[in-house]
Amino acid sequence: MRRFIQVLIVVVVATAQPAAAEEKKKSRRMTAEAVKLKGLELKKTVEIDVDGDGRKDLIGAALGDKGLQLVLIGENADGAVVTEVLPPAGGREIAKLEALVLAPPAQSSEVLFEVYDETPDEKVKRVRVYGRKDGGMKEIFTSVLHRSKNAAEREEWERDKSIVTYGDARGGWYFDDLEGDGVGEVLVRRKPQILRIANDAGEDVKLMTGVHEQVWRFDEATFSYKEAGERLNDFLPTLEIAKVTASSAWIAPALLKQLRANALNEALSNDAPAGAAVPTEGKAPAASPKAGKEGAVGGELGLEELDSPSPSQPPAKETKLKAGTKGAKEVTAPEAEIEIDRTSFMRYGADKNLATAWIEDDEKTEGAGQWLEVELAEAAPIRMVRVVAGCVDTADSFRSHNVPESFIVQLDGGSEARIDRRAPGKFDDPAIAFSDALIKAKERPWMKTTLVFFDGKTAAKKVRITLDKAIKNGKGNQTCISEVSVH
Repeated sequence: MRRFIQVLIVVVVATAQPAAAEEKKKSRRMTAEAVKLKGLELKKTVEIDVDGDGRKDLIGAALGDKGLQLVLIGENADGAVVTEVLPPAGGREIAKLEALVLAPPAQSSEVLFEVYDETPDEKVKRVRVYGRKDGGMKEIFTSVLHRSKNAAEREEWERDKSIVTYGDARGGWYFDDLEGDGVGEVLVRRKPQILRIANDAGEDVKLMTGVHEQVWRFDEATFSYKEAGERLNDFLPTLEIAKVTASSAWIAPALLKQLRANALNEALSNDAPAGAAVPTEGKAPAASPKAGKEGAVGGELGLEELDSPSPSQPPAKETKLKAGTKGAKEVTAPEAEIEIDRTSFMRYGADKNLATAWIEDDEKTEGAGQWLEVELAEAAPIRMVRVVAGCVDTADSFRSHNVPESFIVQLDGGSEARIDRRAPGKFDDPAIAFSDALIKAKERPWMKTTLVFFDGKTAAKKVRITLDKAIKNGKGNQTCISEVSVH
C-alpha cells in the first residue's frame, strides 16, 4: 500500500510539471502591463528604427494624469519593460504617431507625434518630433496651433465663401526636403496670400494664390530645428509646355536671307524637292529683335519676376554660300521656292527668357488675328495664364515694337476670354479676373505682366493667345509677346 502511494505521488508530480511550465510561460509581462506599471494606459504602439541600426524599436503612446506621452518599450527576463518615459506631449487625443525620415543619420527615422485637446473656447493641436541622440530620445521640434470653436471669430479667409481658393491654406505642419540634401525641412503654414482685383462694379474678386510658411531647418550642432525665415508656397506653379506653335513668326531680314541661302544650299546638296520646309534648328543663332546685354529667366511665379543674367546672343553673320561643291557659283535663294521652318522663332514666346520674344509677321496690320499657342505636356486644370506683352528685353526694344493692348485667351478651343488692358475691371468668361499691376519688375520698369485668372475647374491641354489691338511703337509695325506661361 505504501509503495502504491509513492508511485502515485511521483506520477502526480510528473504530470504537474508541464502545466507549471506553461503557466510560467504565460505569465511573462505583456506591453500593456509594463506600461500600466508606470501609471499609464497604453493607447497605441508603432515600430520605428530610431537609431539606424537596422532594428525597429517599439514605441507606445500612453495616457496618464498629465495627458499623452511617449514611452519606449524593451524586454528583459520577465517580459516587456518600459525603458524610457518622455515628458507629456500636451494633449489627450492622438492625431498621428508615425515614422518620419528627417534628420541624420540617414538610416534612422524620427518619431512624429501629433496630439489635440480642447478648451471651452478653442481646439488646440500640437506636434512634437523626436530623434535618437546619445542613447536617449530628444525632442527636436515642437509647435502648437489654436483654433477658435466660434466660427465667427476665425480668420476672414475661413469665413468668406466668395474667395476663390487654388490650394489648402489651413494651418498645419508639412515636411519636405527643400534643398535636396537629404535633410528635411519643417514648414509651418501661417497666413494665406489673398489677391484682391476690383471688377467694373467696384467689387473685389478675391483669389487665394498661396500661403506663407515659416521654414525650420535642422541644426546638427544642437540636434534640433531652428527658424530659417519665411517662404511663399505658391498655389500657381508653372505647368510644363511641350510644344509652341504660332500663325507666323518674324525673322530679321538679314538672318532670313542667310537661312534661305542655307536652305537652298542644303536642298541642292541633298536633292531635296523645291518648296520643302527646311528646319532652322542649329542653322543660325537664335536672336531676339534686339538682343540685349541683360536677360531674364521667367520661372515659378510667386508673383514676382526672378531676374538673372543670361548671355547676349551674337548677331547673325552674312556669309557667301556656295552651291554644291567647292568653286561653284554663288547662288541667290528664290524666296518663293524655299520655306523656312520657323518653329524655333515661335518658341521665343514661351522659352522662360525675357530677352527673347515671339514677333508676328503680318506686314499689313499690327498683328490683329495672329496667334501664339502653347501645348502642355499633359492636360491640367488652368488657374492662370501669364502674358508679358511687348519686346521687354531693353527699353529700346520695347519702344521700337508694338505692344498688345487687347488679346483673346482660349482654352482648348473653347470659350474665348477677351482681355482689354484698357478696361482693367471688365472680365469676360471664362476668365474671372485679370491684372497687369501685380508684378513690378525693378530691372525693367517699362515691362507689364498681365495675369489672367480662371476658376481652376476647367482642364485644358492647349492655350491660345490671339492678338486683337496693339499700341503702335516704332516703324516696323510689329507686335511682340516676350513670354507666355500657364499655371
